[in-house]
Amino acid sequence: MSQGLERLTARARACRICVDQPLGRPLPHEPRPVLRPSSSARILLAS
Repeated sequence: MSQGLERLTARARACRICVDQPLGRPLPHEPRPVLRPSSSARILLAS
């Protein structure tokens, strides 16, 4: 995995926006991101 993809993966796994600064109601639990990082993967953001 490239260094850039590793950094992006680490940032996504560490993200707490849904808990700390939500647009609506905060999550009732800790964030549990689901990632399958790959240099050929497409990125889908779902909230």
